[in-house]
Amino acid sequence: MTDAFAAESAPRVNPLGYPGVWPTSSVLITHDELRAVDSLEGVNLSARAPVLAIGSNAAPSQLRHKFAAVGLPFEIVSMSARVSGYVSGFCGFAAPFGYVPATLVASPGAQSTMALQLLTDAQLTEIDATEAPWYKRVWIETEILLDTGDVLGGAYAYVARGGYLADAAGPWLMHAPEDELVVGGTHVPDQRSLLERLVADPLLAEALGAHPEAVAARGADPATSARAMRRAGVVCEVNPLYELPDEVGATPRRAVVRANASVLEDVVVDPVE
Repeated sequence: MTDAFAAESAPRVNPLGYPGVWPTSSVLITHDELRAVDSLEGVNLSARAPVLAIGSNAAPSQLRHKFAAVGLPFEIVSMSARVSGYVSGFCGFAAPFGYVPATLVASPGAQSTMALQLLTDAQLTEIDATEAPWYKRVWIETEILLDTGDVLGGAYAYVARGGYLADAAGPWLMHAPEDELVVGGTHVPDQRSLLERLVADPLLAEALGAHPEAVAARGADPATSARAMRRAGVVCEVNPLYELPDEVGATPRRAVVRANASVLEDVVVDPVE
């Protein structure tokens, strides 16, 4: 059986598996192992930027695939987090990799499970490059409760241009575990279900492919797919989060923890069984 966290399992390789398999708790991700992170003790927050991973960037497989050709030390601290007021929606376009990726959507009153990653400046630059040119990296102010009990007051998030998929009930939600609190919107359980829903429209079947496997195999031009989705009437074209300043290229902000904010030098980790 293929390791769900290995690079060969990444959504870039297996599009219908988007967003990939996420760890169920906080971990340190390296190129060949995951180690449990029990606390922020030992994480040098003064050298790391907090970034919400709402889609495939939360999957170790996708990170390993993205960093495979990069000659940098690959150690990403990924914390399981509860985020207030935001949900993971779907972009109003398909990616060349054969899936429809995620974008952040404001949803007052919602409580969502996401990954809060603490990235070095070099790691942040590499992730920025993989999101260009279809995303901005913006700063959002909200309560982020880590599974260690620490609370942050804000973080970066990638927000896609061109709005998000939606209908009269609200945004189409990328995933919604039972313990999440969602206010409005339509839960779409997985990428296959999303693509089946889209290509049921003949206009989108022509633009994307006749069935999910065809979409995954063909890939898509983002601009062409975006135009087709708009014509099909499945896009809320305005996402206010996209109007926030793009902070790519700016001096990165640092994590500010409201509790247990001790700053030491090394990550304290234990092997994952």
